[in-house]
Amino acid sequence: MPCTIYLDTSTLCALADPPARSAYARTCQSLTRRWFRSLPHTLNLCTSETALRQIQSGPAQLASARLTVAERLHILPYSKKFYRKSKLLLLGGGLSSKCHPLAHVAHDA
Repeated sequence: MPCTIYLDTSTLCALADPPARSAYARTCQSLTRRWFRSLPHTLNLCTSETALRQIQSGPAQLASARLTVAERLHILPYSKKFYRKSKLLLLGGGLSSKCHPLAHVAHDA
């Protein structure tokens, strides 16, 4: 059975954005891109409607490039099931209460 890998907003940004200004951020981008290129084509890659909304709320030029990366992925719809799951993760101490939005946290899990 193939793995499922959820790509959050920061991963989509690292894959699509132009090189960052800081050396640290450029290194993170480089490592993310290298990791992404090395993935077997059999993996089930996905993102969420929540991540797409976050991408669309950013600068138009960057949003367009990020959406181009995201359109190749399976999109997980928002659901109350994910929201409830995120609340359990936060209440159970599995994640920091600073994680927002909750739906994004549940998709990550």
